[in-house]
Amino acid sequence: MVIPVLDADDDFEWGVWVSLSRENFRRTLDLWTTPGREQEPAYFGWLSTQLPAYAEET
Repeated sequence: MVIPVLDADDDFEWGVWVSLSRENFRRTLDLWTTPGREQEPAYFGWLSTQLPAYAEET
């Protein structure tokens, strides 16, 4: 997860996991080495990482 930081040279990046549907996971695997795969539309996923800096459970 990339969070831009104003007046900084770098972004803040948090490594997170998401859960995908079986269909989207399989599609991800099928396209893993396909050039241009980053043009694929975004997939829905549930955030599956607890971010300790947030008061609300993530």
